Amino acid sequence: MSNSRKNIAVCVLSYNQRDYLIEVIDSILAQTRMPDQIVVVDDVSPDDSADVLRQYERDHPGLFTIKINETNQGCEVNRHTAMKESRCELTTWVDGDDLYYPDKIKLEEQCLIDNPDAGFVYSNMNIIDAKGDIIRNWTNKPQTLPRGQILDSVVSHNFPGGIHCRFMLTNTKALVEATKHSQKFKLYEDLAIYIQLSSAMKCAVVETVNHGYRQHEGCMHRTNRDLHFVSLKQIYTYFEHLFNQADPEYRKRIDKGCNQVLSSYAWRALKDHSKNPTKDSSKRVVELAKFAMDHNALSARPKHLLRLLTTKIKTAGLT
Repeated sequence: MSNSRKNIAVCVLSYNQRDYLIEVIDSILAQTRMPDQIVVVDDVSPDDSADVLRQYERDHPGLFTIKINETNQGCEVNRHTAMKESRCELTTWVDGDDLYYPDKIKLEEQCLIDNPDAGFVYSNMNIIDAKGDIIRNWTNKPQTLPRGQILDSVVSHNFPGGIHCRFMLTNTKALVEATKHSQKFKLYEDLAIYIQLSSAMKCAVVETVNHGYRQHEGCMHRTNRDLHFVSLKQIYTYFEHLFNQADPEYRKRIDKGCNQVLSSYAWRALKDHSKNPTKDSSKRVVELAKFAMDHNALSARPKHLLRLLTTKIKTAGLT
């Protein structure tokens, strides 16, 4: 990354969250280093988000690029659409229910200037609730956050609390390319972006807390774990050609990370099946358990085998 300053865009995705949308846009407008462009893609919100966005556009001539979809596209497509609308050399993003703290752009821009070998930068963050109150810090030891070559950390979810780094500032062309691939995935499309970026370049870290990541009761990590297993396996398979470019020792670390994550979700999915067995559960739990034991034998626990047996017994009695 060149040590000269570049123009910067922020991309925002919006869907039916008017109040959060106002909060996040106001947090962008309050930046100590103002962005050169703010791109917002609204996915046909049934509330008055479109009217709110048009008012921002009128109040700040030339700053906003607003795109209102005619049909619902989903965040995986909208993120790619937003990145393509960026006219700037560098781009970062934020989801419509999260928010920036005032120095986010300034500190990340300076970090890239100070670390010319890094292609992207991410910041420490707070985990916040629906009201914006802090639930906890992502990490109180920011010096331990992965930096440099972090592809192995990305695939193994080796970040505080298993929550990935978010809202990187990086080269716009790289983001357009990354989101071109990520739009193939409805679940974990953000992980696909992180894999693409971290496979191509090194990263730097701003240890200061620079944004809030909002967690809701209905967030995706509380959904069916079997679906998570399948989705993650698809993503790892899709990007295997990038993993193959790593040297043999680093590739072993990547493979180990992938298998540990998949095995973890396989056992969690088995737990879900044991609680709510169906006619297909008996076969499915065997497949999940076999994968976990074949790829990470040390992950097997007596409770996992008990759940396997319990599910088979329960499903045997179903008609």
